[in-house]
Amino acid sequence: MAADEDPTWATHPVTPQRFEDFGDVINASRRKTHCWCLSHRCTQRQVAELGDTREDAMRALTARATGRGHLSRR
Repeated sequence: MAADEDPTWATHPVTPQRFEDFGDVINASRRKTHCWCLSHRCTQRQVAELGDTREDAMRALTARATGRGHLSRR
């Protein structure tokens, strides 16, 4: 980083429009068996109901209008 660059970080909700940014941080190589930050959000059954892959499941969660990326364990 150059001395004149601003090192400030900005955070944003993971939305469908920002999903690729999220993927670049969480799973840059797009490995199908990688966590995708789902294990603390969903049961294995819920992940399977959301999509064919863990990435598909996370995409489905981020596409929700409310509670992006969150699914409660009930």
